[in-house]
Amino acid sequence: MNKFEKLEDLVEDNKLRIINVVAVPRSVSTALGRALNEVEDPCIFINEPFNRNNGSLEVAASGILETIRPICEQIDGTVTVITKNMAAYLSSEVYQELSHIADGVVWSIRNPLVQIGSLVSRLANDIAVETGADALANDAVDSRLDEVTQFLLDSELSQNFSRTGWEAISGHFHNQIQPERSVVVDGQQLTMDPIRVLQGVTKAIGLIYNDRMVNDWSSHYVNLNVGVSRFDPTENGWTKEAATSRKLIATARQPLDITKLPPQLCEHITNTALPIYYEMVKAV
Repeated sequence: MNKFEKLEDLVEDNKLRIINVVAVPRSVSTALGRALNEVEDPCIFINEPFNRNNGSLEVAASGILETIRPICEQIDGTVTVITKNMAAYLSSEVYQELSHIADGVVWSIRNPLVQIGSLVSRLANDIAVETGADALANDAVDSRLDEVTQFLLDSELSQNFSRTGWEAISGHFHNQIQPERSVVVDGQQLTMDPIRVLQGVTKAIGLIYNDRMVNDWSSHYVNLNVGVSRFDPTENGWTKEAATSRKLIATARQPLDITKLPPQLCEHITNTALPIYYEMVKAV
């Protein structure tokens, strides 16, 4: 029996319940996972078992099993596992396999003019300094728009803007097998009106809302996306806010001025990202 089959058995035996969070980057998805982790039932948030270093179902299943083993050994009931993954790191085949054992899926998105603005800032730091750095001022980021656009368009880590996540999340969204157990979360709405959003999410996927989800995080979570940066998650520019926070914090990033963007990035936002966002956000 392989590792994924063991996960399937745990789900069938009612020992394990899996909620998948599928996200575009910079959509407040880690904070969303931490918030959902504050349910009363035994629960663990496992961050990115699929990542740029791993697309294997077996490797991811092994990491999940290793994480939940101590909890399963301590309790008699069901353990809820919240897994969060970037849509771009899930192949269509892997997404389908995960969907068959998941009890629900939460789609984490954000207005692309804000989301891609945040992504550009992070990638500018990665390119100019090192992965996970948080050193560049806004004017320095603006001066690197062409460089970041070229990286997103044609690099080892992003082809045809794949790193923004929009085409991947659209493909998974259109091929979901359990739409009645599916809910879309807009990251900006989550931070602006967290009680309403989280009450809606928990109702949709069958969790019990808890006030701790908004402003009293205490539960531990496990990050399986390791080896990408020398920085600790609490110091890494990509993760430090969500990793160190104890609550949902409203974001104040201004949207990109689309008239000042390189033509190819402007075209991607206008013709791909925004139409997908507006289609998905109708389900919010």
